[in-house]
Amino acid sequence: MDHLVSEKIPVLVVGAGSIGERHARCFLATERTSVAICESRADRLADLQAAYPLSAAYTAWDAVPLRDYAVVVICTPAPFHEAMATRALNEGCHVLVEKPLTLDWLAAERLREAAEAATTTSGTAYVYRSMPIVSDLKARLEQGEIGRVRHVLGIMGQDFPRYRPAYADVYYRDRAMGGGAIQDAITHMVNLVQWCVGLESEVSCQADHLMLPRVEVEDTVALSLRRPGEFLVSLTLNQFQKNNDCLVDFAGETGTLRLDLRARRLGLNRGEEWHWSGAYPGERDAAFTRQANLFLDAATGKGSFPCSIAEGAETVRTITAALESCRTGRVIQARE
Repeated sequence: MDHLVSEKIPVLVVGAGSIGERHARCFLATERTSVAICESRADRLADLQAAYPLSAAYTAWDAVPLRDYAVVVICTPAPFHEAMATRALNEGCHVLVEKPLTLDWLAAERLREAAEAATTTSGTAYVYRSMPIVSDLKARLEQGEIGRVRHVLGIMGQDFPRYRPAYADVYYRDRAMGGGAIQDAITHMVNLVQWCVGLESEVSCQADHLMLPRVEVEDTVALSLRRPGEFLVSLTLNQFQKNNDCLVDFAGETGTLRLDLRARRLGLNRGEEWHWSGAYPGERDAAFTRQANLFLDAATGKGSFPCSIAEGAETVRTITAALESCRTGRVIQARE
């Protein structure tokens, strides 16, 4: 059977944490798919079977008949991404991998090679790239509305325990499992900025654990990305402030474009005043449902997915350099 021309495209979501549940829900919301879940925790799997009309449920990854599925969405902790995604690609599946792609630059490169060798579609699930507000920002930058971007300033933060109350009991408890603000929270904005202004050559980073209870990984980051003579990016983030904000200024030669994700609006400033777009839709599942539709379109030859495995691998390279910079106190040459 050709899965992509069947009435419902069969999708398998691997890993049923909060992000896995969201992917399952949002792929179902496209009304184009049937969805199965693989999750090793039997109680968690039973809860999701009761909540959603799943086509199948598995507790053992090795026992999943992957050839029964057109699309596999990998939502397990990052150390497992390479092996799982590679197996799914080798079985002929279209594969969407949650961020970060891996925690190891060499693993990211191996996965990139596997994706490029496959005949199927693959991508990294950086959901910001599927948001209309971010797509419009990128289009305006590419149209030269503010000239060449020279500086990007991002100020981000939220009360992480309020939004992820179980954070300390899952992967966030340990950097080796993908925990910490560098590998997790700030990687979204690194990937967005790389999409909009290009890849940096130098990375410097300072980080600390200042407040987040029950873990020892960093909760506060000051990250600098630079391509000498071209642009400088300054990103700051913490995971304990009470206000949930994400504000990013792209300062160009003739003006500034401001991305205000909290208020869901874009601003343009060419002098003293801001000129704002209307508010974009803000329901969180909408971005993930759009991401699911974009991936299904790419898998059926109707477009390209916004973030490739190769682009996800470049973000891993930057994050790896940021961790090295924190450890050594040096500026790290990430790429030429």
